[in-house]
Amino acid sequence: MTKQRERPVHLRDWEVRAVLEGRKTLLLVPVNPQPVGTPPWHKGDRLWVREAWCEDEDEQLVVFYRATDHPTCGQPWRSPMHMPRRYSRITLEVEDVRVGKILSLTETDAINHGATYHDGLGIGNSGWRCDKESDVCGNACAAVWDDWDSRYSKRGYSTCCSNPWVWAAKVRRVE
Repeated sequence: MTKQRERPVHLRDWEVRAVLEGRKTLLLVPVNPQPVGTPPWHKGDRLWVREAWCEDEDEQLVVFYRATDHPTCGQPWRSPMHMPRRYSRITLEVEDVRVGKILSLTETDAINHGATYHDGLGIGNSGWRCDKESDVCGNACAAVWDDWDSRYSKRGYSTCCSNPWVWAAKVRRVE
């Protein structure tokens, strides 16, 4: 059995909100190098979430989080890359890790990744999406593929061109 590790994981604003709402229980990252690589996480690992944040130094070091406090902070937002562990408010535990092709995701996988259906309320734009700012898609998988491409296509992991191998980690939030 592998020893439990604690590692950072970077989540975008919509992903943080999805975790806090209990809608995101699946993390997807590219296998590196393709087509084989070592899983970044193992069952039992704890992942502390890094997210966009800022400090309000006028108020005895109060920390704000862009995903939920926007636009409360009067300072520039800092990159998740520079978030210290002590400011992380979310910890996830890895329950399972599997490998597969991004285009082989199921609708259930896509919903667990955080895709949600948005009703256009009769004015159009009904459909699936991950981020409320993204285009709507016809199904949950297409929404995840759209989100994937926005994050990884510039690194050579495009869904339509390479259908890359991905690590899919089932996680649960630890209170």
